[in-house]
Amino acid sequence: MARKVNVQVSRIRAYEGHTGSVFSLAVDEEEKYMYTSGDDGIVARWNLRGDDADATGILRSDRAVYSLTVSSKYQLLFAGSSDGTLYIQDLEKKQLVRTYRKVTGAIYHLLIAGDLLWICQAEGFLTAINMTNGKEEFFGRLSEQNLRIMIPALGEGQFFIGSSDHQIYLFDFPQRTVIQNWSAHENSVFSLLIHPDGKYLLSGSRDAHFNVWDLQNEREQIKHIPAHNFTVNYFALSPDGHHFVTASRDKTIKLWDAYDFSLLKVVDKARHQGHTHSVNKVIWLKHDNSLISTGDDRQVLRWKFDFIT
Repeated sequence: MARKVNVQVSRIRAYEGHTGSVFSLAVDEEEKYMYTSGDDGIVARWNLRGDDADATGILRSDRAVYSLTVSSKYQLLFAGSSDGTLYIQDLEKKQLVRTYRKVTGAIYHLLIAGDLLWICQAEGFLTAINMTNGKEEFFGRLSEQNLRIMIPALGEGQFFIGSSDHQIYLFDFPQRTVIQNWSAHENSVFSLLIHPDGKYLLSGSRDAHFNVWDLQNEREQIKHIPAHNFTVNYFALSPDGHHFVTASRDKTIKLWDAYDFSLLKVVDKARHQGHTHSVNKVIWLKHDNSLISTGDDRQVLRWKFDFIT
């Protein structure tokens, strides 16, 4: 039986300054700073712990910046642009270290795993760069269509990758190859999330559904949920693992129970001063349990969920 939970949501801050769609969002390990980027080519840094709501521009590209990630260990910011250029910024010296460009397709996602930076690009290209020496550790083509999202799998050195060819790939880095793949949706796979108990993989798609796959039973599909009206762009898991949110092109954020997959709350413009255009990225912060969202409406918003049982 589903738990009865009353959820109250409040918008606690707006971070304003971008002049175009905000596509990406990253925070450092300490959750002191937030980094945002988008159509205007600006990478902005915001202080998450202070009262100052103004941004500091730390990087400028003449192209849209689709993806961001931060290494607190090496004090490096990585930004992937629409023309395939990777920008590597030293956060301590506040200067560009280098750029890297292997192919010209857009960089849709960046992932740090150990000392490796993984780059997911258009037309199915996947690259790994060693952050200690800048050397390329892997380069290959997994698909003829765009690689949209990559997350660590439960196996050592393994990753799930969502693609525009409707597939999910299980990539094994030690073997340097895809060891499994399956048709997961009727359209592009934009978002992936490992369930907190490790039993399930969630996938979100341009087909507006999210699916739940049983990782302990040959990836059997156990849920096929019509979650939104348009693309499910991203997942974010709550720090306690009890809930997750989905961000969608239909302008909403939806809150779900992580164990029975019931819908608990819809965050929208009419009721909560939410986004007026596509919601592109969400991150749930650990230090204060707040949620950050970015959208095509140029907004970066911060939310608080209160659960009353």
